[in-house]
Amino acid sequence: MIQHQANDFFKRPMTATSIKTITETPPPLQERGKPRLVILTLPPPAGIAYYGALLANAMSRYAHVRAIICEEMKSFPFAASVDVAIIRKEKIFGLPHPRSYRRVLELIEEFQPEIVHDTAGNAFKWSCGLWPLLARRWPLVVTEHDPQPHVGMN
Repeated sequence: MIQHQANDFFKRPMTATSIKTITETPPPLQERGKPRLVILTLPPPAGIAYYGALLANAMSRYAHVRAIICEEMKSFPFAASVDVAIIRKEKIFGLPHPRSYRRVLELIEEFQPEIVHDTAGNAFKWSCGLWPLLARRWPLVVTEHDPQPHVGMN
């Protein structure tokens, strides 16, 4: 039985991306009944952003996924089944501009998700201002990275 499952895995179509990441092409799932999920991935392009992209790709096998990403991430390898929305994070006096927050809320509202997941947690404070607005309307999940501060962090 285990041998048979392993052989089936290698027969599935695979997709290679420009970053030399190989992702399994998701098998078709029954469209009816799939939940709708928004994944916010708004930090600068680095490890946390890459985690958000991989999470969106994996979740797209089981849910309708919209990934809201910052414009610096537009070259990240998202699966074709992920609805990617790109925003520009504007600032005013070093703080997030309300226009950027409004745009994120509009993109979430138009998708009508059942849950919203902020993948950056409070590692990048930009999206923290959205949390009260999001939690009032949708169930909100936040991934907390490095809950113990590193040396030199406040």
